[in-house]
Amino acid sequence: MQEQGINKHMTFHRARHSFKTITAQRGILEKFAERMMGHTEGNDIKDIYTHLQDEDLIREILTKWIA
Repeated sequence: MQEQGINKHMTFHRARHSFKTITAQRGILEKFAERMMGHTEGNDIKDIYTHLQDEDLIREILTKWIA
């Protein structure tokens, strides 16, 4: 945080909000961000009809986070 010039106390909850914001800014799919944060699949229509694999998650991270 010091490297980025952020002068706030980082709590676990704040870190999760920051992580989710960064994933949205980088265009990482909502479903992947939720999965990276440990959210389980729910009963939402997108959860019922969308079947993502770990390989899909890895590809998303490599192309939008690391690149």
